[in-house]
Amino acid sequence: MRKSILKKAGFDLTKLDTLAFAQKCFSPCKFFYPDKDDFVDPKHSKKLFGVYSGEKSINEFKGNHNTERPDFFYDSAAIFFHNVLMCDEIKKKQTIKVDKALHEKIPEFDSTCFKNLGGELENEENSE
Repeated sequence: MRKSILKKAGFDLTKLDTLAFAQKCFSPCKFFYPDKDDFVDPKHSKKLFGVYSGEKSINEFKGNHNTERPDFFYDSAAIFFHNVLMCDEIKKKQTIKVDKALHEKIPEFDSTCFKNLGGELENEENSE
């Protein structure tokens, strides 16, 4: 793994000072660790969390390094990514771009056309 990282990323994994680097990081970060990890000691996660400069949160769960992660882990990770990636903002921007592009082709078009069409189709199905 060390050789692969050196070749692809251009740095020696054994010389990486994660604590010093974490002090310079500012991107939001979510830390998780199992309480009985026998491969990565939980105190390392806690130390990293302690010096991390960006917005952060940390969660411990029962288990070891290879334990199946609990449901809250996946839920929390999904919420974190949704919030950090600003999915709602991306969706708004995409809608605006689509509206603009279609409006250039069909001047009377806006996204409410789809909403209205959906309602009309639903009403037709219910009346049959």
